[in-house]
Amino acid sequence: MEEKIKITMLGNTNAGKTCYMLGMYATMSPGVRGFTLTTEDMDVDLDLREVWDQLVDTQDEKRWPEPTVATKPYIFEFCYGLKEILSFEWIDYRGGTLTTRSTDPLQDTKELEAFLKASTCIFLCVSGQHLANSIKGNEAGVSRSTGADRMIGFLRKLRKELPAQAEKPAIVIIITKRDLVSRQKEEIISDIKTLFSPFFAASSGWFTMICPVTLGRELGKDLHGGAIIPENIHLPVTFSIYYALKNRAKNIRNHQQAASDWLDEKRGFWANLLGASERREKHTAVVRYSTEIESLDRDMNLLMKELMENVTAYYEGREVELDI
Repeated sequence: MEEKIKITMLGNTNAGKTCYMLGMYATMSPGVRGFTLTTEDMDVDLDLREVWDQLVDTQDEKRWPEPTVATKPYIFEFCYGLKEILSFEWIDYRGGTLTTRSTDPLQDTKELEAFLKASTCIFLCVSGQHLANSIKGNEAGVSRSTGADRMIGFLRKLRKELPAQAEKPAIVIIITKRDLVSRQKEEIISDIKTLFSPFFAASSGWFTMICPVTLGRELGKDLHGGAIIPENIHLPVTFSIYYALKNRAKNIRNHQQAASDWLDEKRGFWANLLGASERREKHTAVVRYSTEIESLDRDMNLLMKELMENVTAYYEGREVELDI
């Protein structure tokens, strides 16, 4: 089994990070068009279900979970037809960590930075309450209130510390509490591009997706009594798995090409005689790589079918189609 990837969600206090995670798990546990999410620990499964049940069944202010006070790790398995495609690590942490100094005795910031540095995909969480009206003329104020400025700062630091040849993490900008925004989707996306302009800059190398989500359309009018019916909440993690598989397929193709090039260079009687054992090893590797690529391509095609109908992706600010 391949090594687990890491996914990190950044966001201010009350941006909806914990509720997003609960909704993601609750939505995908029974399955969305064959895709499911499970935990390695069934006790963790029960813990998450209990909090979700309270959220769904309670009809007052007590329905909402208490703010996270300490970092808690999770391991999730992303499956199709109950066959695992990829596992990923996730941490739920204090929203205040984004504005905590690295010298804080809780060490939240250092822990978050370490996890961030190892992440394949990073979710940037923005509450829809800050996008109810156009941000034009108040860009700096909204950037501060959403924490966008601080998130960009974390990622600027990350970019400086990563090796020059390292693959950048994919970015998913999640607009939580979409139920609080009555504006058109195109207007919201325009504001998001303004708030997070570095990820849409030409020649920047960033692969980005924007995804509005909600736990229920009624919540905008009735926070404590509105029905919990999540929408689009499975798409960000689906995109993350797709991106991770795409990178793995790219790396395997590079290895396959290197092995094929070696075989081409060792043609001829003496080359075959002197390097027979190594040639067999290289040939076996080429066949193995082909099998791995076929498997990855099948999984990516399944993910792409789900994503292409529902999301828009950008590379260096240009809208792009997903491929393998």
